[in-house]
Amino acid sequence: MVENNKKEVCVLPDESDISSREAKLLQAFGTSSSDLQDYFMNQFIQVFPVFYSQTREDEDLLERTYDAAITFFHELQPRNVMEVMLITQMIGVHNMSIGLLNLAISLNITLYERDHYGHLIIKLLKTFTQQINILKNYRQKNQEKLP
Repeated sequence: MVENNKKEVCVLPDESDISSREAKLLQAFGTSSSDLQDYFMNQFIQVFPVFYSQTREDEDLLERTYDAAITFFHELQPRNVMEVMLITQMIGVHNMSIGLLNLAISLNITLYERDHYGHLIIKLLKTFTQQINILKNYRQKNQEKLP
């Protein structure tokens, strides 16, 4: 269960129902193609370095990745493959920004490094804002085309 605005939303299938989980993932990615699902899942894993932990078994990694992907894409509701690609990029830019923010506040870096990270963070945050606007404009244009 995921809590969102004080109401519970069930986004995960029963752990034993793998086909149900895969169906939800296909729906979350806005595609009926298993090949595209695998492609997007691979990209999703790449933008979440936490999933590369050496201490977790592959099965746990896969389950956590599926759960996170379903939750992210359920919340952001991509309408087509282009939106899935943009949202995946947005997640990656966001995660990189947070990672660099974490480094920039580290006590073990020089002032030069802190300044360097600061400039990169600003660029990433501007990119993220642009991506939000691109997604918003893309959705508005596609909404206008509907009869």
